[in-house]
Amino acid sequence: MSIEQNKLNVWRFLEDIWSQGNLALSNEILAPDFVFLLGVPPYKVEGPEAFNQLVVRNRTAFQNLTYVPDREGTVAEGDMVAAPWSMHAKHVGTWAGITASNKDVAIDGITHFRFVDGKIAAARVQNEALSLVRQCGGVAPAGEGTEYKLVQANIAHVRRYIEELLMKGNFAIASELVAPGFSIDRSAMPDAIAGPEGLHKQMDMLKLAFPDLELRIADLFGNDDKVVARFEAPGTHTGEFAGIAPTGRKVMWKGIVIYHVKDNKVTHAWACWDDVGLVQAISKP
Repeated sequence: MSIEQNKLNVWRFLEDIWSQGNLALSNEILAPDFVFLLGVPPYKVEGPEAFNQLVVRNRTAFQNLTYVPDREGTVAEGDMVAAPWSMHAKHVGTWAGITASNKDVAIDGITHFRFVDGKIAAARVQNEALSLVRQCGGVAPAGEGTEYKLVQANIAHVRRYIEELLMKGNFAIASELVAPGFSIDRSAMPDAIAGPEGLHKQMDMLKLAFPDLELRIADLFGNDDKVVARFEAPGTHTGEFAGIAPTGRKVMWKGIVIYHVKDNKVTHAWACWDDVGLVQAISKP
């Protein structure tokens, strides 16, 4: 199955199954041992049948449930696809233990998909679940409540991590921002980036190839101990990259990173960048 077909099935997953309730499609695009992971009960759903039951539950609780995938922001490589999306609906039934509020609700999120033999084998959701719970009347409003404050503190910490380490290269304060044993899993690399030293080396390599590279935060949100950042990174290819001599071309590199934060330190990150698109942009005739 091609990368483009994988992306198409991801969009069908969001638009046809979730938004339209086309449950028959589940058996077509989901693997028999499909696993769906999300941030609210039931947290883990196994198999297309159980997943369809979850879709029915949510579509009953939320009138006009609509998921809109960000096609331009979708990133795919190999058997992995990360798709940003927005959701809007009206809360008309019990959901996550919260009775109907009859309120209009909306959140953004990203789902990371893994394919096996052309079918979706796993989907892991990172979204604004806390915001959705709050909109439905389940927790204290913004600015109140320990859980909300912790999530906001984690988001602020990740923003500082991005600004100080990735943009400014201020690795002298790395111990303030990352935990001992910090590492990053990169979709295009067989081995994780280990420690701030590995991250420093990676950023130096990128800055040599793209001296004006900017890591612009397109979206930044969190839930529990996870924070998701969607990047749009413009830069100019004036140094060698991936064996390709400088071309002077301006590029837009896109990526999604999920950060795990514990005790006000980033402990781990899962990163998916459009490396193929970047190489194609600088190597095209």
